[in-house]
Amino acid sequence: MNETPLVSLVILAYNQEKFISEAIVGALSQTYDNLEIIVSDDCSTDNTYEIAKQTIEKYNGDKKIYLYRNKKNIGLVPHVNKIFSQYVNGEYIALAGGDDISLPERIEKTVALFKNDSVYAVSGQCYVINEKGNVIGNSEQKGILYWEINDEYIKNLSFMTSGAGLAIKKCVYDKFGELELKTPTEDSTLRFRALLLGKLAVSDHYFIKYRRHENNLTNHIYSLKTKYISQQYIVDLKKAYERNIINNNQYRRLRKKVFLYGLNRDLSSWKNGKSIFVRLPLRIVQEVVKKMIQWV
Repeated sequence: MNETPLVSLVILAYNQEKFISEAIVGALSQTYDNLEIIVSDDCSTDNTYEIAKQTIEKYNGDKKIYLYRNKKNIGLVPHVNKIFSQYVNGEYIALAGGDDISLPERIEKTVALFKNDSVYAVSGQCYVINEKGNVIGNSEQKGILYWEINDEYIKNLSFMTSGAGLAIKKCVYDKFGELELKTPTEDSTLRFRALLLGKLAVSDHYFIKYRRHENNLTNHIYSLKTKYISQQYIVDLKKAYERNIINNNQYRRLRKKVFLYGLNRDLSSWKNGKSIFVRLPLRIVQEVVKKMIQWV
């Protein structure tokens, strides 16, 4: 095994002129040497691209850094597909938002966990910062945590896994192909693909400063179209089963989990703005759904 494999650190940028320079400086501060940094702007309508270009031009170190710009805005998942299929060369791919700051040892600690052959994705802890860069919270964990598809995971309605600063082995993308274009988010779907192949390791080291502000995706997480997320899970499950990555029992149980996950999210959204006479029966149905996952 190559002790210092090439890592592609991808910064996804769109309308983040206030933060993009800090994101690039954070990437350039990495202690890991065999690194390519890819900054890709999805045709921002502000000065994100110009500021990124200026920041890169000021850098006089020896790290490889590349700047790209889409001719038109194509959206998050098509942007990810384009970068993964056309630009990255690394054995491992680490993702960062144009408003987040990667801490210096992020990639070094990530590569160390990938030395375990059963690990296909890695994440870590984060400091939550506000628009001004002030720390307003943080995650905390003792020791390394490993996620995998086991009975406990299957009997949980959520597909969310802990950790921030996601990195995947390139084969996680290559084995399944492009994400469906209507899928609204890339991180949970890439994590699920990694779990279908093996384990996700969550480091107890801090990987990023995650910025929370009114325009980032987390603030709109419950408005994401669950139907399309579920469809992506089903597509990936079928591929995993057809290629003997998972067995029939895992496939059947995970299909049921996807169905109940989607139903639970739909019930949550249907309750919004409804009268108590509508919310109450919906809540009862939702509790039944939460119990049903235990029978999967």
